[in-house]
Amino acid sequence: MADDKSGDLEPILKRWFGATELLDQTVAIVQEEIHEITVLQSRLSEDIITHVKALGVDGEEGAAHVGAIITATQMEDQARQRQEHIVMALETIADAFKTLRDETKAIDSSLENDEEFRRSWSETLVARQNMEVVRQRFAKALLGEEHADKAPADNDEIELF
Repeated sequence: MADDKSGDLEPILKRWFGATELLDQTVAIVQEEIHEITVLQSRLSEDIITHVKALGVDGEEGAAHVGAIITATQMEDQARQRQEHIVMALETIADAFKTLRDETKAIDSSLENDEEFRRSWSETLVARQNMEVVRQRFAKALLGEEHADKAPADNDEIELF
């Protein structure tokens, strides 16, 4: 009877392996995206400072503009910090899944990923990305190079909603 349950469990465990691998890759992609956002935010702050200096506005008007810019920069910094906390939360979840995957593999070393299940969820994840540059990054990492040829990864165009 234990063999019957074991047979029923194997397809689930294979999907489990595929899901944990997908989670690991997704967290890595999110980390890359957050890093790029942080770099862009830093560039924005530098650009703001450059433009304020170029304005050469003095007095109360200049102080008001500088105050508004400082407030905007602080909001950008808060956004960056929140993004870092999201990454830390995702890393913690990914670590938990990896631990469970490793423990399961220790019990039965013959288990492998259910590639069809993993690919299906990878395609769903890619399809849900509404920015082309992000969609291409996910496609390349999760589905392979041949799926990431629609737009270059370094596309700097701003997509408006």
